[in-house]
Amino acid sequence: MSKPPFHLDPPIPSVFVTQKAGVLMRELMQLEEIQVRITPDASLAFISMLMSALLAVLSLTVIFFTFALMRTWSMWLAG
Repeated sequence: MSKPPFHLDPPIPSVFVTQKAGVLMRELMQLEEIQVRITPDASLAFISMLMSALLAVLSLTVIFFTFALMRTWSMWLAG
């Protein structure tokens, strides 16, 4: 979403930045040498891996039951 043409450009892009993080970034921009490292939270990485594994198991289960259902129906329809 773009800003209205009559608004001034913000000093920090606020698309994915909270106000607290923006204030901290503004303070850090005043220093001479800045080194910012953005790393994911370790607790979120575990949840992400767990959800990925759950999604993989769910996908394989759906595929397995689809083939099992097709086989059962084909034997039922063949009589």
